[in-house]
Amino acid sequence: MTRKKNWSLTFLCGLLIVFCIFPYLRIIPLDLDAQPNALILSVPIILLIRYRHVPMEIIMLFLMFLCACAALIFDPSPIGFRALGNYVSLFLITFATYKALRYTNGIPYKLFCYCIYVWFIFGFVQTFIDSTFGDFLTLRGGVESWQKGGRGATSLAVEPTYYGMICVFLIILNYLNFRNCKNYKWLNLLLVIQIVFSKSTMVSLFLAIAFVTYFLCKGLSSRKGIYYIIYGVIAVIAGNYLIKNYILNIESDSRIFTILHAIYNKPSQFLFVDYSVNNRFMHAFFPIKGFFDDFGMPHGLAHFNTYLMEVKRDPEWGYLLAYDVAKEYRINCAIPLVLFEIGILGFPVIYILFKTLYGLSKRGYNGLLCGVILFFMMLNNMPFSQAILPFIYGNLIYLYQVNGRPYKPN
Repeated sequence: MTRKKNWSLTFLCGLLIVFCIFPYLRIIPLDLDAQPNALILSVPIILLIRYRHVPMEIIMLFLMFLCACAALIFDPSPIGFRALGNYVSLFLITFATYKALRYTNGIPYKLFCYCIYVWFIFGFVQTFIDSTFGDFLTLRGGVESWQKGGRGATSLAVEPTYYGMICVFLIILNYLNFRNCKNYKWLNLLLVIQIVFSKSTMVSLFLAIAFVTYFLCKGLSSRKGIYYIIYGVIAVIAGNYLIKNYILNIESDSRIFTILHAIYNKPSQFLFVDYSVNNRFMHAFFPIKGFFDDFGMPHGLAHFNTYLMEVKRDPEWGYLLAYDVAKEYRINCAIPLVLFEIGILGFPVIYILFKTLYGLSKRGYNGLLCGVILFFMMLNNMPFSQAILPFIYGNLIYLYQVNGRPYKPN
């Protein structure tokens, strides 16, 4: 028997999806980049939509949340309390997304298309017409200051890197949910164009690393692995030729050209090109280093600064921190954050990612490529407090439950 849909619940589910795809919309006047709109809305959705079946993946995220709460109770601090928000968002928004998508039978296709069109319109206008268009909708709105530094549009994000990352995530969501729909390629084209609008060096770099990693994995695991290795080598050689002989000869003040020149002319100085590069490296690398230094033991929610100060005094590693780290208290990268703060108890975020995608790969999806890209994107300065990441986890769990293996409906 089909459950009759309640229009108000359907509206709430659609609104949750919108808030997750637009995580920076500043409806409540809070001085936060990632706004808590989706987090607030997730509570009534969890309470109002009732299903007897709770996936094990959701339970694992709840246990992670409890571990973070325990760490905060034993070592309370204002910094730790704010860090707890990542675990609250990861559990509540993921759970709410899973429930909402079950209620609506997936992401509504028209709503998803409209969201991409809105991202595109704001990015297009900021790139070609008015760089401050829509600046009142986000905390750090307007891209005039970014463009003066040779950086790209922000659309409805707070900086170009986040804009580029959102577009990458939407490409993956489009592939996982709508690859057989008629506008699939058109939407992907719009999203690729927007990555160009963002001019994000970090997104381009992490995508390149992800694709190289993918070809290596396929080369080592596939029966036709030699072909993947050959394709990868050809792509690297062709890309290197184009960059050295054409792209580096273009005169531009764009930040991506500055970083490419550093990579090719002084690769040893790449990490010290500017503050942003060094800061992003610090947030991606040193939490993972701390995880291995202490054999996977938790560090707690408020001790990243203490660890960085110790590293700064270490002559073997301290030179990699080119800027003052005295005020660096929070980790801005999703996976390094949980590994550093709660240690091996944070493994579920990696396990769930690849378990769900492995299940989907049995139904014809390229789960490995999606997993590698998502993994490297989560090393790129975006914590779980930004609702798009828990939304992706909720969507993966929903698709895994529906397509990876069947569940018994209520």
